[in-house]
Amino acid sequence: MVDLVLRLSRLSGLVTLLLTLICGLLNAPIDTTAMLCLTATSALWSAAVLDDRAGGVDFLITFFFAFFLALPARLQIAQQTFPWGGSYSAQTLNYSFALIAAALLCYTLARLITRPAHYIETANLPDKTLHRWAFAFTLAALAIAALIGPANLFVLRSGFLEGATNSLTSQLIYIGRALSLLTLVLCLYLMSQPRPSRGPTLALTALAAATCFSFNYPPALPRFALFGCAIALLSIRLDLFSPRLKLVLALTAPPALFMLFPAVKMLGRDEMSVLQMARIMAQTDPTLYLLRVDFDGFKQIADTLLYLETAPPRWGANYAGVLFFFVPRALWPAKPGDSGELVSSTLGYAYTNVSSPLPAEALLAFGIPGVLLTFAALGIATARIEGRARMPQTLHHLVLYSITMGFIIIILRGALNGVAPQFATAFLAYAAISWNARRAFKRKRGLLSSDVGLSTQGAT
Repeated sequence: MVDLVLRLSRLSGLVTLLLTLICGLLNAPIDTTAMLCLTATSALWSAAVLDDRAGGVDFLITFFFAFFLALPARLQIAQQTFPWGGSYSAQTLNYSFALIAAALLCYTLARLITRPAHYIETANLPDKTLHRWAFAFTLAALAIAALIGPANLFVLRSGFLEGATNSLTSQLIYIGRALSLLTLVLCLYLMSQPRPSRGPTLALTALAAATCFSFNYPPALPRFALFGCAIALLSIRLDLFSPRLKLVLALTAPPALFMLFPAVKMLGRDEMSVLQMARIMAQTDPTLYLLRVDFDGFKQIADTLLYLETAPPRWGANYAGVLFFFVPRALWPAKPGDSGELVSSTLGYAYTNVSSPLPAEALLAFGIPGVLLTFAALGIATARIEGRARMPQTLHHLVLYSITMGFIIIILRGALNGVAPQFATAFLAYAAISWNARRAFKRKRGLLSSDVGLSTQGAT
């Protein structure tokens, strides 16, 4: 029965996505296109909940499309109220829905047709090696903390934003946050092994936790980063491939988004209090909240389409900024800026610290081909990350799965160049561990081949 509902949800999601794409391109009545998009994203999110082969990454990606793009767009169009007072033609809105549908369609099809990775023997890095990596990363994070000083760590978010005039300091803070979170995730996975070396592992985990929570001081974190940290850490103990658990999360995630998310903003203010947070949760009206700036993703996609009517694409500059995020602007004066800021300032908005969802970033980078390729790559990557997380392979695959869950909403929301330091360091550190594992595996295979060769010579 569950399998039948899963198939129907996925099929209806794909069909209505295709209809959304067609209606958007043909400039159909905008209410029809908006409802089709909401139906499609909701169906695919339901499929992600029911599918025991889909984990937390797919759950969050489809959740983003449904609750950060499609649902707010439907209400904003019905009320003719957009964040920052935007105003759009029906054609621009239709094309925005078509872009969302094309992106999600490419992602879903790529994820479904990517063959599950079969079990391949890989080098299982010894616990001692992983301890060394975790210790090295912790020392690097502590060095960053010493360089920037505690005064830049234990501050409220409002104070951090006001005092973050030194871009190098703020970038070092973001790098330390990502690196320390990855290290704590790795240590917690080491602690969960059947026979961990309790003494050294416990001491290292305690040091990593203190470092992580110093960098990721909750009142200093943006809400997306705070929730991302919580998701990454919770994923270590929660089996998010279980449909039952995902169903529980599906029932609790929307209320948390509409009630807890706006209340948590009080953590970054001087007047923070539990009573005020509770009052905000009780008074928040979801239908009004979805019209506000926390849900500006659909508007930013529409603004990107308007921007490209008179301005050229970025030709991958925004992607290059992500790849070389660690290069200071002092050494790279032409370092790409945030896409959201570029679009909003060009269109004449007074406030430009806005999001730039991944469909808009991909469109700005290389046009429609950029959207198709970016989301096909995301689908393939998700299938492989989650496939390897389900297999009894090396520990670092689970680490990648957890940090991807922690950062995927930040990546999807953007703007990429603005948030790159918040996530790219963790993936760079993971790449170093993975490179070490592949190197060890090749060395192991080389030794085995040599042994086989010697045995053969001896037999002859």
